[in-house]
Formats: sequence, structure tokens, C-alpha cells
Amino acid sequence: TAMMAFFMLMWLLNATTESQRKGLADYFSPTIPMARVSGGGDGAFGGDSIFSQETLTQNGTGEAVTLPFSGDGDGKETNADNDALSEVETMFSGGGGESLVMDNAMKHITTRLTDEGLIVEIFDLVDDPLFEAQSAKPNPILLEITKMLSEVFGIVQNELALNGHIRSHAIVLVDNPVWNLSHARADKMRHLLEDNGFDSQRIQRVTGFADRKHVVT
Repeated sequence: TAMMAFFMLMWLLNATTESQRKGLADYFSPTIPMARVSGGGDGAFGGDSIFSQETLTQNGTGEAVTLPFSGDGDGKETNADNDALSEVETMFSGGGGESLVMDNAMKHITTRLTDEGLIVEIFDLVDDPLFEAQSAKPNPILLEITKMLSEVFGIVQNELALNGHIRSHAIVLVDNPVWNLSHARADKMRHLLEDNGFDSQRIQRVTGFADRKHVVT
């Protein structure tokens, strides 16, 4: 069954040190090697495709999140930066108690680095989609993921942008839903983040890109 590919780009602006961004990347996917993606292409994605190799192999849909820390970018980590990163590492490792990140939720997440920061991609699995078909109604797994992201992203104070992307339909439709659906799902993610305590003032824009990214899964 063909699935709708939806990506959420949470672009936390003004990245600082490489080690901080690498730490967050490892925090989300410690077993996936992280490689820097040079700038170019469309904004923070740094290339023509918003899918990482891990996402492509899932043959599913997703959302993506980009996570740099704020700061002066001079390579010097402040005590506050170190404390924040340490807290993030503890949360992802489950140190001191129940792990924040559930195994099922983590199967939907991959990360990669760009010059602007960290992109966290959240995608459907074949048997576990993020949204109900052809709608912006979230499935329970997305509620879990959003709760986790809201807590983790609350550690830093960067502004962010939310971008929604939808897979092209195999056939031409008279009433193509991709524009409305890509924006509706991105906006639903905004609501879910805010419902979980995320500061609405940090969200700069919510955009639906329909199927204009030419993504093939």
C-alpha cells in the first residue's frame, strides 16, 4: 500500500559547536553513524532529498526535525551548554530511571547533520504509520514521539520552523490533497508540540511543501 510521506523539519536556528550537535544526533540514534552533510540544496536539508538512507529503507512516511543549539559558534562550550547536553544524554540513555525514549518510538526516528544543525527525521513504518490514512489525525505512536520531542527540545531555546512534505500520488487526481494535507499535518504537529508544553513563540513558521520535493520511497 502506497503511503504518504510527511516530514517535519524543526529547524533550531544558530547552531554552535559540532560536539553539541553530534551529541544530540547520537542521543537520538546512537547506533547509526552520523555524517556531516554540506550546505546547498534546500535550506537545512543541504541537498536534493530530505530522506536519509535509513529513511529510504523503511519504505514509509515520516516527519523530520532539525536540532542545532543556539550560541556564538566559536567552539567554546559554556557550562550551560554542557549542562543542557548532559541532561539530554541522560534522558536518551534512560539514566536514573525509566527511559524517556521508548523502543517503538525510536524505530521511527533517524538523524543527520547539516551545516545549519541536526535534522531528526520521523517517518512511518509499513505497519505503524504516524497519521491515519489521508488525514491529519495522529496515531498513538506520533503522540508518544511528540511528547518526547517536546521535552528534549525544551532543554534549548532556539527558534524553529516546521515543514511538511507529502509523497506524490501514483495516479493523477482531480482533487489532489497533497497541498492541504502536507500543511495540515505540519500544523497538527505544531499543535501537538504546544499541547505538550512547547513554547509557541519559538515556532517561526509552519509550511506545507506538498509533493514538490520529488521524494521516491
